[in-house]
Amino acid sequence: MILVGLGANLPGPGGAPPRATLAWALGRLNALPGLRFRAVSRLWDSAPVPPSGQPRYLNAVAAYAGTAAPEALLAALHALEAEAGRVRGVRDAARCLDLDLLDLDGMVRAG
Repeated sequence: MILVGLGANLPGPGGAPPRATLAWALGRLNALPGLRFRAVSRLWDSAPVPPSGQPRYLNAVAAYAGTAAPEALLAALHALEAEAGRVRGVRDAARCLDLDLLDLDGMVRAG
């Protein structure tokens, strides 16, 4: 099982609200080679961590079957973030799209 976290708290491409950006990202994730979509969680709202004055996040988790090299999958997630307009900079900053590789078949690797 492969789990990908999705989150957004800023407008995305063309000013799209976070809900639309997450739907766009899910569609793009579902088209990645080697992944077979299984399920997506409901959307939930959460406060930024650490607490700050930035907007609240909208989040979801998508589950996939299939095989993927962790480095290649992470690179694909980062490419989708960039396509949505995310610019990496300050840690814990607000973002139009955040994609996290949460689990890849229980693999544990030294960082």
